[in-house]
Amino acid sequence: VLASYLKNQKGPLTLAGDFNGGPNEDGYFLIANEVIDLSVKFNEPSITYHAYDKFEHEKIDYIFVSKDIESKDFKLIKDKYEGLPPSDHYPLLARIKIK
Repeated sequence: VLASYLKNQKGPLTLAGDFNGGPNEDGYFLIANEVIDLSVKFNEPSITYHAYDKFEHEKIDYIFVSKDIESKDFKLIKDKYEGLPPSDHYPLLARIKIK
């Protein structure tokens, strides 16, 4: 449903969030055919869910942009607060410019 929606959109768009699915799943491929996965473009580490450092699970959080958005930077943030990450997911940060 989401891939179909993206296919019909006009103009620049961003799509970000926890998709609860890894990059080897069909849903990822359907979405990634329509928009750019910034973690792939910037070759960032693929692990985003880590369960508060108990284990590193997989990449399930993404920032996608349309082809008409210029991406300047992308980072996976692994900062800690009082010895622990502030969430069970590493935050993602992107700097983009709408052309």
